[in-house]
Amino acid sequence: SFTTTKIFRDGVYTDDDAKQTQKAPEDKTWSYLLGRHLYNHNAFKRALILLEKAGPHLFPLIEAERTRLLAECHRQLKNYRSARIYYQNYANMAPLSGDQARALEWRKRLEVTELKQ
Repeated sequence: SFTTTKIFRDGVYTDDDAKQTQKAPEDKTWSYLLGRHLYNHNAFKRALILLEKAGPHLFPLIEAERTRLLAECHRQLKNYRSARIYYQNYANMAPLSGDQARALEWRKRLEVTELKQ
C-alpha cells in the first residue's frame, strides 16, 4: 500500500500504521519491525512506542533485539536511567558474550554521564 511504501521511504509513522498494529494485537512482530525501522531512521520517540508495544516477544532473539533497541532509543532521547535498565536487561539475555560485554559497557558509560549532570 501507499502508506507502507511511504513508511519505508521516509520513516513516517501515521495513524494508518497504528491501525495496522491494532488489527492483530497478539502478533507483536509488526510493531517490532516497524519500531526497528523507525529506529533506523532516527525516529526514536515513535520507535520507542512501537517497541514497547511489541513485547514481550515470543521469540527470544527478537525479544533480545527489542530490548537492545529500547536501550538505544532511551539513550538517544537522553533517558539515561531507563537506558541503563534496558542495557542491563539486554546483557542478561544477550545471545553472544560480546553483545553482553558491550551492553554492560554502555550501562557503565551512562552511569558516568548521569553523575556528571
